[in-house]
Amino acid sequence: MAYAKLQDFRALSQGNGGKNWLSTTRNDMQYRLQHGVWHSTSLAEIDRGRIYGTTANWRADPLDIDLVGVMSKHRIQQFAVACSFLIAMFRTLLLNIERRSTLPKANFVSRGPRALAQHVGFGFFDE
Repeated sequence: MAYAKLQDFRALSQGNGGKNWLSTTRNDMQYRLQHGVWHSTSLAEIDRGRIYGTTANWRADPLDIDLVGVMSKHRIQQFAVACSFLIAMFRTLLLNIERRSTLPKANFVSRGPRALAQHVGFGFFDE
């Protein structure tokens, strides 16, 4: 099932221009002010709400994030779902590494990413 989900992510990426589309889209939004995401631009409030709603998926099980259904949606919604999927995947991977460690308080995740998240007050590892 995980392999199929990665294939879905690959299809989503290829449908948007290939492996660097996330970086390109982010740069287009941030520096070129494209895609109408900035205030008082063409992106409708209802679309903003949908896009914002998808950003909470980063706490979900990455296998439950719908990468196929979003392919027909607005490109920025696809971007938000793809980013949420990647974050959820890395979060799940780090939690899995931490759970399997024989040193619960002295492993890579506890001393690295978890310590950093706690230091800056980001609830990345909250379950």
